[in-house]
Amino acid sequence: MRAVKLTIVLSLVFVAVSNAELYIVAHFPYGGGWSSRLLLTNGSANPVAVELDYFTQDGHQASVPFDGSETAGTQQLQIGPNQVAVVATDPAKRNASGLQVTWAIAQSNGPLNIFTLVDYSPTSVPSTVPSTQIVSAVGAASTPASQAFRFPVVVNGATRFNGGMALANPNSVSAAISLNLLNSDGFIAATRAILLPPNGQTSFVLTDDIAFKTSLDDSQLFTGSVGVCASVPIGLAAVGVEGSVLFTVSVSSDYRCN
Repeated sequence: MRAVKLTIVLSLVFVAVSNAELYIVAHFPYGGGWSSRLLLTNGSANPVAVELDYFTQDGHQASVPFDGSETAGTQQLQIGPNQVAVVATDPAKRNASGLQVTWAIAQSNGPLNIFTLVDYSPTSVPSTVPSTQIVSAVGAASTPASQAFRFPVVVNGATRFNGGMALANPNSVSAAISLNLLNSDGFIAATRAILLPPNGQTSFVLTDDIAFKTSLDDSQLFTGSVGVCASVPIGLAAVGVEGSVLFTVSVSSDYRCN
């Protein structure tokens, strides 16, 4: 209920702003060796005000430990022309707890470029002291919410390719989501359905049970794409995997759902 009320309040705050923008940070994990950082760039000639509201996977307002000892579920930023604002989880706490997965809604009164950088460092001893050796890192751009997405994938093969995605629902109603696995010729090879609750989030790789585990032959290289269709606008972030290495995947919103 708090998350729904917060969304309503935010809508009222920005309703008077004719050029209001809404972006979805679909994946913002910390703990368990992970740390996240947001880079918010204002490329315009005017200052931009932005509010970031963080949620747990089950839709409650999150309490995130940020760099500088601040713990909060909401942040307000003022970003000047051509300036970059940085928001990061506290790196000193990356190994102080188990993995916590959050996501965020970013509402601003002007256009922004928002990029999320997520990195992983192995647990050190004692666990309250972060390791300085980053073994994996990946970035993803935040886009406006949409009802259609598409991104390329490569799965299995000699180097064990895979792909992963995070889906976040910024609405006060559930999102009915269809995942379509397309082969290299563009034909649908498999389809899966997901129901994401209000302000809910989920993340997985393509070989998980929730996705296409039963449709992919692990002895054969699969090259194609994933098309995503949703009943309401949602946020999506996608990554590629090769062995233990993560890499950024370009996501478009031009997939034809009908």
